Amino acid sequence: MRKNRQEKLTMTSHVIAKSHSLKGLKLVNQDSVKCYIPTLDGKRSKGVIAAIADGISSSQVSQYASDLAVTLFCDEYLRTSDVWSPARAGRKVLEVINLQLLAKTQYSRYRDNFDHGFVCTFSGVIITETSACLFNCGDSSIFHIQGNEIVCCSKQHRAADEFDHQYLSNALGIRSNLQLDIQHIALSVGDYVLLATDGVTEFVSPQMLLNFFKGCCTEKQLQYACEKVTAFAQANGSDDNLTIQVIKLLKHQQVESSDYSDEGFLPVVNDLKVGDVVDNFKLIKQLHKSDRSSLFKVQDIGTGLNVVMKVPSVSLQSDINYLDELAKEEWLIAKVNHPSVVKAVSPSKRHFFYTLTELVEGITLRQWLNDNGRANLQQVRGWLTQLVSAVGALHSKGILHQDIRPENIIIDCHGNLTLLDLGSASLHGLQFNQIEGHVPGDMLYSAPEYFLGDWPDSTSDLFALAVITYHMLSGDYPYGVSVAKLSSTRQLAKLQYKPLIQKNLKIPVWVDAAINKACRPDMQKRYQSLSEFLFDMHNPNPIYSRKLPLLERNPVLFWQLVSLFLAFVLIAHWVN
Repeated sequence: MRKNRQEKLTMTSHVIAKSHSLKGLKLVNQDSVKCYIPTLDGKRSKGVIAAIADGISSSQVSQYASDLAVTLFCDEYLRTSDVWSPARAGRKVLEVINLQLLAKTQYSRYRDNFDHGFVCTFSGVIITETSACLFNCGDSSIFHIQGNEIVCCSKQHRAADEFDHQYLSNALGIRSNLQLDIQHIALSVGDYVLLATDGVTEFVSPQMLLNFFKGCCTEKQLQYACEKVTAFAQANGSDDNLTIQVIKLLKHQQVESSDYSDEGFLPVVNDLKVGDVVDNFKLIKQLHKSDRSSLFKVQDIGTGLNVVMKVPSVSLQSDINYLDELAKEEWLIAKVNHPSVVKAVSPSKRHFFYTLTELVEGITLRQWLNDNGRANLQQVRGWLTQLVSAVGALHSKGILHQDIRPENIIIDCHGNLTLLDLGSASLHGLQFNQIEGHVPGDMLYSAPEYFLGDWPDSTSDLFALAVITYHMLSGDYPYGVSVAKLSSTRQLAKLQYKPLIQKNLKIPVWVDAAINKACRPDMQKRYQSLSEFLFDMHNPNPIYSRKLPLLERNPVLFWQLVSLFLAFVLIAHWVN
């Protein structure tokens, strides 16, 4: 039943696609192939997506790299924002995949030998309307068949050593700075796009590929041609894995074209004011304005749904890094489904650069603190539980929020919290704002590693949660503004946590100690999980339950007593 339904969906599309993959003479098939075809009746379409990847033979784990690359490319591209062009969205997705593979190798036993790590070649295509965007990294190939002509649209990333031996010079997962070939080709009805690994292309000439596929009009014929190509390559001496994928354009998809800039962004609208209409959204109220962006409450004219629209400020409309930050936010929000994380809103069609999220009713945590002063321990524990759950959901998807502060937390009338604004977030280590020295978030909540140029991790968000917890209980900050003044690792030891018990707050010693550990300046000395911090905020840790010495509890009183004692000693000495 499922098979019949899949065939029906494919036939209602504007393309047909088939593939075939063999392990050949190898023990394991390290190639991977995937294709996504939208139906013609879909309201939103980001195009046809196809990809192949080829693991390197020197690695015993590269088949996992190739599987991850093609799967994530197809899945994640569909989540990206429409304000990016297909080329820019595809590049950003591949940059993230590249860092994921690189991290897998660095945190494995293969970290000293990338030839044995999580590395693969990659070729991908995104077909939209009358064109295709091609992506290539490595020695797989992409061909375009039009009429009686076949053209290889990709170049093989290979180099030769001093002995003239060929080796792979580029692939996913070998360096942090991804080197990627991207190009566009125009497509006509009846054209084919082929993707093939080197196990095929080194043993089948382009002319032979043309002969195999020319005249194929049905899925059955395409499948048969794919199988014939791999069989021919194997008979011709191929000793590698063999994979080929073909997509044929049956008719052009009837969708509105989008006017992207050369950099890959939709045009930005200027001088927006209440009452204006952008696409299908009427601006109802301006919620916030800063030197970076403006937020509007808008209403979908068709559905009546109220949502939040964010547009970049005029001064930043030409800042590519900042535009990427905004576009990235919709992508990351779409990856997470959690009651305490703001949700994304997808318009049916978008012609301008703006982002949309759900409208969350309530006030910010900052406004609550301004109105009510400090929160009690019971309130803080309840809110922290929700925040830990929300941030944990982000971390499970590889997302660091990096801007957790009271202004980005909404409290509704029932005490439920929602975490907003993923504009400064990173995904699997990819920082979308590539400006050197840029520190995401607010300096009062940002961890020391951001100011020292070290690589942040999940404990960096933990640091911010701990500072917020401290601030809710005391109205103060554990290090003041000292963290932002750091310029070297040696200065970390000079940061002195100000214990809450010095402020005459009715806070148990073990709670203060838990907050202290969660925001330690040294990343390695913090809790290594959010849940451990949350547990210690609710349950006395025996390590922290001991009575702290007077010097830690009240250093001012300690030194006053020391001074008094020394004064008595001096007086006694003078009298004698």
